[in-house]
Amino acid sequence: MSLIFSEEEIEIILEISQQITGISSGSDQIKNYILEGTKQRMFQTKSTSLEDYLQYINENENEFKNFLSSITVHTTHWFRESNHFTLIKFEVINLIKKFNINNIRILSAPCSTGEEVYSIGFILETIKGEFPSLNYEIIGTDIDSLSIEKCKNAVYHKSGIKNIPENYHKYLLFGKNEAKDYFAISKEIRKNCSFISGDIRNENLLNFNTFNLKTNKFNIIICRNLFIYFNHETINKIINNFIAKLNDNGIICLGHSEKIDEKLYNLINTGNSFYKLKSSQTSVPENLNYEIVIYSASKQSEKQIIFDKILVILKNSNLINNINDLKQINNYNKLKILLIDIDSKNPELLYFLHNYSQKNKNIFIIQCLFSKEDEFKSSKVNYFENQIFSDIIDCRNCKSDINQIILYVKNLLKSFNHESSALSSYKEDNILETKKIMRHFFEKLRPEFIAIGCSTGGTQALEILLKNVPKNFPPILIVQHIPYNFSNEFINKLKTISNLSFESPKNRPILKQGHLYLADDDYHLIIKGTPGELRAEPDNSTPQNELRPSINKLFQSLAHTKAKGVGIILTGMGDDGAQGLLSLMQNGCLTITQSKNSCVIYGMPREAELIGASRYSGDLMEIRQILEKLKV
Repeated sequence: MSLIFSEEEIEIILEISQQITGISSGSDQIKNYILEGTKQRMFQTKSTSLEDYLQYINENENEFKNFLSSITVHTTHWFRESNHFTLIKFEVINLIKKFNINNIRILSAPCSTGEEVYSIGFILETIKGEFPSLNYEIIGTDIDSLSIEKCKNAVYHKSGIKNIPENYHKYLLFGKNEAKDYFAISKEIRKNCSFISGDIRNENLLNFNTFNLKTNKFNIIICRNLFIYFNHETINKIINNFIAKLNDNGIICLGHSEKIDEKLYNLINTGNSFYKLKSSQTSVPENLNYEIVIYSASKQSEKQIIFDKILVILKNSNLINNINDLKQINNYNKLKILLIDIDSKNPELLYFLHNYSQKNKNIFIIQCLFSKEDEFKSSKVNYFENQIFSDIIDCRNCKSDINQIILYVKNLLKSFNHESSALSSYKEDNILETKKIMRHFFEKLRPEFIAIGCSTGGTQALEILLKNVPKNFPPILIVQHIPYNFSNEFINKLKTISNLSFESPKNRPILKQGHLYLADDDYHLIIKGTPGELRAEPDNSTPQNELRPSINKLFQSLAHTKAKGVGIILTGMGDDGAQGLLSLMQNGCLTITQSKNSCVIYGMPREAELIGASRYSGDLMEIRQILEKLKV
């Protein structure tokens, strides 16, 4: 008997499939898979027409399960995409050691026939040997109830054992006689694994709690290679369901070919399709004593609209139009953020700001370019300004989008939040393990590079860190968040302080000892080549998170070369560099962050530490001492 569906029948089958599973039949491959699965069930039940078969499904619950299983994609094996399991192990140990979390809950959705769940179980049971206080629960869910039954049976064919690392074979029970071709999962693993049949699109599916804790949230949610079958609306719903069930510092793991817009969901992309929930500890402290002052002598109506928007959205902000009024802000105990309109600068203002910043260490001056027509002044003034403005925002597009200034100031305030207990725990563990970690790198690492990323306060930090650097130091690569208009003067200053030579990435030079490499124009600095033959290159790709050059861009290019070296994140606001530093660490590099007490803004170092990207945290002199101890 051969079956040929009409166009109308095909539409009916695909619509039923999407309603039941959520799978979109956008590709011919998925479409054919669903249609062939339907045909197989019709053959098995000897149905002569689609109408008869649909009637049979409606009357027979078991056949509905068979039909659902036949149109559901089943692609799984032990330790599939193996590097994800290495990262999961790292993240679990990170949660235990740095956040003192001993109850770990992991969700696998969809779990198919259970190989992913039990693969994770092998890893966590091994970790439990090192951390006996660990309790763990892995929950697998799948829309296919027949697959769930296979999960619960926990019996698998021996052909799959080649994908299970030998050190986990102790958790396998091998069959004998008639069952000699099969193995089962040991009870010590199975007791920590639960399986539930259900539709992941249903937010109520995740409302279960085995630990009897106050929360039923998860530390890690694994949803790999599912979104490639769904439309955007369905993906958005599922991601929001996941986020609602994710703990602080929780992680969502997707398939290697799947990506989501992390900004849309307030997530941090830590690489390798891992997305971390941003900590809830990032709100502006209510007791923070601060004032935001906008200074502009301009009378332009379009600028006034911008100022009004800032005044409405940002608390504790006011506008000053007269320099004499500006000189009256003499409360040195209150944190002050000054937004200076570049059009209103003159020698009198610069002189005042220079003197004021010497007396008040709680001031941050942000130079704002409020209209596209504005241009920078002469080179001499630029250099003088570089000494005053510890951080500079070049908002050339803020005429159309002033929100970047508002977001910048909000983030600046957030960076003054108190250190979380989790990070305090990180510091304690860091102290305990520092000697062991450093001993390893002092003995083994011969760095091919020293890569440094910094932002607010970075110019001063680099002066301390790089003063009179020995000529035999590895190549030093730097990304400092600063408008490219100031880059050449900044480079000249670094050359004088460090006594090192500078080579422009525009010339694509091979990296050499005793040399500095920085972007000297509006481009990203990246590194290409192989270990022992690295070269600097300019990259004109789009800004990353509105930053060019980007620290992440540099660090990730270095990680791609597989060369071993040192990655450092110094003072600065935001999270640029955190993800790249993690990539360097995973590649065997020594990764360092500047300590909180020595930072002007403990933003970028904190974000790197929160995702476990830093092996050591110290002040500038401690970092310099470490660099001098490394083999060259």
